[in-house]
Amino acid sequence: MLTLITLHIAAWIKARRDRAALRNLLTKDDHVLDDMGLARFEVEEALGLPYRFNIAEAARNMSRRSLGLDQRL
Repeated sequence: MLTLITLHIAAWIKARRDRAALRNLLTKDDHVLDDMGLARFEVEEALGLPYRFNIAEAARNMSRRSLGLDQRL
């Protein structure tokens, strides 16, 4: 039981760090975000997701979609 609680707390801390990193991206210029393959609306959309979602992965998937990298050949 203690291990489960510890894992849950660790996941919550990681989610908070990921969200803080994404919020930090919103302070960057649009050109910097574009160089990273992200659009401002994608970062904002990822931040709007509930905590149960891995927003770092969601942001990566959004940028891959906008770049057309997720299309199968």
